[in-house]
Amino acid sequence: MVRRSRLAVSSYDRRLWLEELERGKGITEISRAAGRDIRVVKRHIEMAREEGLIARTRQDFLLGRLERHQGDLLAEVRRMRQLITQYPPPQLIPGDPVQQKIHDALKEHIRRLPMKALLELHESAVAEFKQAQESVSSQLAYKEAELISALPWEVADQVAEELDVFVIKRLVSGRCRYCPF
Repeated sequence: MVRRSRLAVSSYDRRLWLEELERGKGITEISRAAGRDIRVVKRHIEMAREEGLIARTRQDFLLGRLERHQGDLLAEVRRMRQLITQYPPPQLIPGDPVQQKIHDALKEHIRRLPMKALLELHESAVAEFKQAQESVSSQLAYKEAELISALPWEVADQVAEELDVFVIKRLVSGRCRYCPF
C-alpha cells in the first residue's frame, strides 16, 4: 500500500468512516477506499465514536435542562393562574423585586407565544382601570367637597367626621362590602 504524507483527517471523514463501518463495510475496505493506513482509520473511527458520545451526552444534558426550565415555567404559570382565579384575589406587593422579576421573566416567554395579544390586552385593561380609578377618586373628592361646602358649617363638620370614620373603617377592614375588588 502506498503511504501518504500525514494529512489531517476531517471530522466529516471520521463520521463517514463510522457510518460505513456501521453499515457493515470492513475497516480494510474503508482504509483502501480512503487511501489511508488501517491504524489511522481505526483511530479516527474511535475518535468519531467518542465525538458522537460527547455530542449525545451534551444534547441529553441540554434537553434535560430545557425540560426542567419549561417545567418550572409551567409550574409558575399554574401557580399564578390559581392565584388569579382565587377569590378574593391575593394582595400583591407593589414594587416587590421578586414578583417583578417573575413577571418580567414570564412576559419574555409569553412574548414569543400566541398569548402575546392576551398579555397586551390585559396590560392595557389594567392601565385603563387605574386611570378610571384615579378619575373616579378625584371626582368623588370634588363632589364631596362641593356637597360639604353647600351645608351649614355645623352640619358640614358632623358629616365630614362621619365620612372620615366610614373611610377609616373601610381602610382598616381592607374591603368595601359593596365593591367587588
